[in-house]
Amino acid sequence: MSVEELVKLCSSLPGGASAVAAVAPALTYLDSRAMAAFMKELAKTQQLSRAMEIFDWLKSLPADHELYSLCDVYTFTTAISLMGPSQQLRRALELVGEMRARGLSCNVHTYSALMNVCIKVRCSMGGVAQMQPQSVFDHSCTTTDARHFVTCLLAHAFVDPGSVLQCDACDLALDVFKQMHEDRIRPNVVTYNTLVDVYGKTGQWEQAVRVLDDMREEDLEPEVRTYNTAIIACNMCGQPQEALKVHQKLLEAGLQPISTTYTALISAYGKAGQLDKALETFQTMMQRGCERSVITYSALISACEKAGRWELALQLFDQMQREGCAPNTVTYNSLITACQQGGQPEKACEVFEQMKHHGCRPDVVTFAALINAYHRAGQWHKCLQAFEQMQQQNCKPDSFVYQTVIDSLWQTGVAWAQARAWQLYGTAARNWQYRFTVQAANSGSSGGGFGASRDLEYIVPAFTPGVAVLALRKWLLEVVAQLSSDSGSRSLLFMGRDRILLSLGRSRHAKEPGSSTACQTLLSVLTGFRSPFRPGSGAVTPGGYV
Repeated sequence: MSVEELVKLCSSLPGGASAVAAVAPALTYLDSRAMAAFMKELAKTQQLSRAMEIFDWLKSLPADHELYSLCDVYTFTTAISLMGPSQQLRRALELVGEMRARGLSCNVHTYSALMNVCIKVRCSMGGVAQMQPQSVFDHSCTTTDARHFVTCLLAHAFVDPGSVLQCDACDLALDVFKQMHEDRIRPNVVTYNTLVDVYGKTGQWEQAVRVLDDMREEDLEPEVRTYNTAIIACNMCGQPQEALKVHQKLLEAGLQPISTTYTALISAYGKAGQLDKALETFQTMMQRGCERSVITYSALISACEKAGRWELALQLFDQMQREGCAPNTVTYNSLITACQQGGQPEKACEVFEQMKHHGCRPDVVTFAALINAYHRAGQWHKCLQAFEQMQQQNCKPDSFVYQTVIDSLWQTGVAWAQARAWQLYGTAARNWQYRFTVQAANSGSSGGGFGASRDLEYIVPAFTPGVAVLALRKWLLEVVAQLSSDSGSRSLLFMGRDRILLSLGRSRHAKEPGSSTACQTLLSVLTGFRSPFRPGSGAVTPGGYV
């Protein structure tokens, strides 16, 4: 039987039937390369589980079985590559360990496949207890060792409760590439394409671009895909101008852009604020008959969003649907944000309802844009409704969402709305969205240490007037509780202090200081209370009050 016939046979099997029993007799007519092709075709026809069922059975056969030889570097490498789409990195690593246990050497395709699996795994890998590192590629690995090889390989990637060290799958991909060099195996174009992708995902855009020169030093010419991946890497790292330079290198190399190239170019122009260039590139795509994917339209709509062209964004959205291109969450998010920035809350709501109607699940970015649209339009009831709908769909709000809803409710002046704002602030604080930081603020103290400082600074993360007022209230309640406490906290915190400082904004949990509007609001409240706090320069953090 041919590979095609074997695939059809497996496709015709009932769900619970054994693929091994059906195809085992015919496998005697295949060599390892044909077996690898059979596994790939099964995966292409959505039968990955059957491919692995057959391969696992072959691995279990004794060494003297006539089919034992089918498990060689070709089939093992294919099995490893098939772990990428299903994001089974640990299984891929186990297969490498089994290869070593059988005495099979990894080749360039094995390394490339393993790197590719690594970058398709989005989550960070868990850790194990500390031990001496041992490479999965260690030639001394035995069958017994293979059972524990994942622990050996990831010994450097453990999560230590003391240091909170964590290794990402992309870091492991770089380790695999390094091991490849140590084993003196020459990378091919596929390997370098994957390496560029890894650098992009780890924020190392300069390294990604440098790979193009490294390839030439190895007498390898970058292909269109290599340049495309480098352009995308620059875009991911917020370097659109560098992405445009890579595109120029592609043209200088005499290569013709393809659909992926144009899409990445549109994204670069959009990030650079050059909407006209993005539209011009889109027109070129259409003239040359290049396929426009959902990624293409999403990039172009995002460019319109950044340029404040919400009407054009809606026109492109209609065009993509006429062409039979289904929008995804990224598309809808860009469109809702465009409507929000254009002061069109009703349009944003229409797009949101259409998104749900087409079965596209909203995420935190979706709700943040919708909530902000209602907030900017002064529609605080709808702002709160959108927030409650967000919670009902188990979508976790971030600090931006909380502060938008809280500020919207607080600005109403309505008692129950402000009470709800206080309730939400408490929830956000319990979820570590708004965390107070206490630190010694007198940098000139010679005594050193927290207790030796003469000043005590409270850093309150608050970036909007509503959140600032509620943060002040929470802080004052905590100060009163500490001063009224008999546990000794009063003497520990306040005794011997020259000043108590209150600062808005930046802490190790916040990237930017509080806004000037929030600071002015806070000052007005403190002045109204006849508080002894006054604006001062003594605070370490900008926006401080002494």
